[in-house]
Amino acid sequence: MRVTKKLTAFFMAFLLVLGPVAGIPLATEGNAASEVVLKTRVSTDNYAEDGTVTVTVSLNTTVHTQGFGLDYATAYDHTVFEWVSGDWSQQVKAGSMLTPVNPGTQAAFGGMSSFDVSGDIFSIVLKPLVSLTCAESYEIKVLPSSKLDAVAEGDTVSLPHTYDNACDSVCNACSAKRYVKHQYDGAQDTTCSACGAVRALPTNRYVIHRGDQVQMTFALTNASPVTVRGFGMDFRGAYDPSAFEWVSGTWSETILEKATLQSVNPEKEAVFAATSEFSLSGDVFTLVLKAKEDAVFDDYQIVPELRKAGDCVISTATVTVHECKASAVFEGDENGHWSLCETAGCTERFNVTSHGYTNSCDAVCDDCGYERTVTHDYSVRDKDDETHWMKCSVCSAADESTRAPHGYDNACDTTCDVCDNVRVITHDYSVRDKDDENHWMKCSVCSAIDESSRTAHTYDNACDTTCNACDNVRVITHDYSVRDKDDETHWMKCSVCSAIDESSRAPHGYDNACDTTCDACDNVRVITHDYSVRDKDDENHWMKCSVCSAIDESSRAPHGYDNACDTTCDACDNVRVITHDYSVRDKDDENHWMKCSVCSAIDESSRTAHTYDNACDTTCDACDNVRVITHDYSVRDKDDENHWMKCSVCSAIDESSRTPHAYDDHTDLICDACGFERPPYVVGDTDGNGEVTLEDAIHLLFAINFPESYSLGQPADFDSSGEVDSDDAIYLLFYVNFKENYPLFPGK
Repeated sequence: MRVTKKLTAFFMAFLLVLGPVAGIPLATEGNAASEVVLKTRVSTDNYAEDGTVTVTVSLNTTVHTQGFGLDYATAYDHTVFEWVSGDWSQQVKAGSMLTPVNPGTQAAFGGMSSFDVSGDIFSIVLKPLVSLTCAESYEIKVLPSSKLDAVAEGDTVSLPHTYDNACDSVCNACSAKRYVKHQYDGAQDTTCSACGAVRALPTNRYVIHRGDQVQMTFALTNASPVTVRGFGMDFRGAYDPSAFEWVSGTWSETILEKATLQSVNPEKEAVFAATSEFSLSGDVFTLVLKAKEDAVFDDYQIVPELRKAGDCVISTATVTVHECKASAVFEGDENGHWSLCETAGCTERFNVTSHGYTNSCDAVCDDCGYERTVTHDYSVRDKDDETHWMKCSVCSAADESTRAPHGYDNACDTTCDVCDNVRVITHDYSVRDKDDENHWMKCSVCSAIDESSRTAHTYDNACDTTCNACDNVRVITHDYSVRDKDDETHWMKCSVCSAIDESSRAPHGYDNACDTTCDACDNVRVITHDYSVRDKDDENHWMKCSVCSAIDESSRAPHGYDNACDTTCDACDNVRVITHDYSVRDKDDENHWMKCSVCSAIDESSRTAHTYDNACDTTCDACDNVRVITHDYSVRDKDDENHWMKCSVCSAIDESSRTPHAYDDHTDLICDACGFERPPYVVGDTDGNGEVTLEDAIHLLFAINFPESYSLGQPADFDSSGEVDSDDAIYLLFYVNFKENYPLFPGK
């Protein structure tokens, strides 16, 4: 019952969205239905880490709408992909009232009023089903609902290859091969960090085939050289004659330089002799054997016997005669790819073939995944509405370095200067033009005339000289029959437009300076008093007329002072009585006092000298004055390590006088400077902690190597050798552990 209610609610919401849009034009006015394209864009080469791929739906033009729907019922193959999520763009959400999404089926939006929608409008996230093959491409194509008259364009997506690990070269789904190598941390690492494969590292081990020769060098493995005059190597039983045959044997260059006699019997032994003894180590003999064509595939030990050479030990070798088998791992270089032999150390190659590429621009081999560097043939020009670029003639890859905006001579130029792109322009009819009869608008860029704007000049009346719509000026004749005036003059003006006859303009005439009415016209003037005399009372000052003492009320203002302590008005000579605010403390080196917080006037009755606790006190008890004092460093003090001088008043320490105690020698227990008496030293206690332990031997060793950081307070020639060195540290170590056998010599 609950599920049914939810489905019903969603269906009602969907009807609410689609219902209001019936009959509302969705495309921009003037666009044909085929001009609206609903594009589906898929990022085929960029699967997310969780295996999902994002599909973006966009409009190629602006649509004015109140809402429409998108259909996902057949947008993708539901046996290949599963729906993860879907959401409308922010611009759709901003203008919508409802944006319901039914996963995998449909999505719709609707608003209270129409608004513009363009560009990216919806995104869905799909996840490939893991059981599907990656060798095929699948189309993703979202269809518009009946409310949007548009053409749907799709895109394709291929599922990614899947491998067991980083070293797996064959896709689990489609068996596509890629170029891989095992990953080892270094030359001696035997385990691949990606897949755990274990390799064997050859240690004096040779891998050959039937019929191949192997050269082995035998060496002495002693830590130190041996002194010899000669010896022999016995090869009877050294190798299996059923698997190998002798090719050659040679003594080392060192031996050949010293030997006066040397011989090699292929079936028996090799010997050499010199006239005198010499030092020998390392390589002594080089043997070359050939694996017989019928040798059994197996490991063979080559063990020659060394004779008459004291306690020397000769190195041995292991030779593996094996049958090659191709491994499943590809190797390759720029020329081709192949499989190596399964046996470590064998360089045999199998199935050597050239790389296979789809075309000259394909960078990845179709068989092994080897990546090569390709050079595109950027010889074809391409474009969109905004830019043009060069693209490859083979694979259409864009050369982004050539991408540039279209260039036009001006805003009215319709054809790009570089390519053949043609754009639609709109003239900027913002410049006005005219003749004697008419005015019109023309383009500010190319001067094209907007004929719909051509109209006749208009004027307010017979005397108006300037057109109401433009700046055209005509010639007229005025009727100067009306008198007019201002405060200074009178004149005649036009009865139609009130234009002034400047030849009739004359100043008003008055009998005297106090006369207010003009003798020639009815002008009444306002006279101006001579407000040049200042007057005042306790609160205000003002200006008054020098003739009639009339007050200029506009000049009446309160007295002004700089601050609460200022007694004289800044504008007049008025003087007032004030009281200072002595609330701020001030000082000099000798005294402190109170001063006014406003004008800093000093209250002399508060001036007193600074007071201190004692001769070493630097801060006044009554204020924050700090003085400089000199301590009386006349009292000596000390501890177990140092002595110093301190102040007789406040016990402050003179750190410059702090020095270590001084003694004549290790037997002197009284400090020469202060009389401090130290305890007798313990023989062997080099670190001075009162006992002889392992740490004293370590301290002595550090004191020998780092004397600037580790000091010795006693003689340390414990082994009585005449000098102090690391042997004394070892001797002290033996003393700590075996006191009865290693006595110390304290007097040395």
